[in-house]
Amino acid sequence: MEEINAAGGVNGRMIELVVEDSKCGAQDAITAYNKLTDVDGVKIILGTSCSGAMLGAAPLAEEDGVILFSGLTTNPDIATAGDYIFSASMSDAQLGVDTSNLMWADGVRNVATITESTDYAEGVRRTTAAQFEKRGGQIIGEERYASDVTDFRTQLTKLLTANPDAIHIAAQSEFSGGTVVKQLRELESATGH
Repeated sequence: MEEINAAGGVNGRMIELVVEDSKCGAQDAITAYNKLTDVDGVKIILGTSCSGAMLGAAPLAEEDGVILFSGLTTNPDIATAGDYIFSASMSDAQLGVDTSNLMWADGVRNVATITESTDYAEGVRRTTAAQFEKRGGQIIGEERYASDVTDFRTQLTKLLTANPDAIHIAAQSEFSGGTVVKQLRELESATGH
C-alpha cells in the first residue's frame, strides 16, 4: 500500500487499508462486512481467510455489488456464491477428488471420516466422500466435532469399531487435526486396530 501510494496511488487515488476481523465465522464476517461497507464505505474487501466467513458475507456482498476476494477460501460453494465473489485458492472439490483417488490407489475400499464442523472441513469431507463412493468405495462411519473439542477418543473408538481401511480426517485447525492423529495412534496401539 505504501509503495502504491508513494508512486501516486491508483489513477491518482491513494489507497487506505481498513481492517476488521471476521474471526473465521459467518456471523462475525457479517458484522465486519456491515462495518466496512456501511461505516467505512469500502467497495472491495480482500478477505476472509475462512470459507465459513466468506460464505456468511457473500450474499451481502453480492446484493450490494461489493467485491469480496479471498486468497485462502476453498469451499466449493464459493465458486457459485455470486458474480462479485472470488477465491484464488484451489477448490476443495479438486482436493476431494485427489484425496479419494490417492486412497483408492493405496487399496482403501472402505473409509470412516472424522470432520470438524466448519464449512471448510465439511467441504473437504463432502467432496472426498463423493469421489470415493463414485469409485466404488464405501463410507462406513462418519463423526463430526465442534471446533472447541479436544478429546476425540469416543468418536475415534466408534470409527475404529467399524474396522475401516482408513480414517479420513478433515480438520480446520492444525491443533484439532494433530490431536485427532495423536489420539488415533494411541487408540490403535491400545486396541490393535
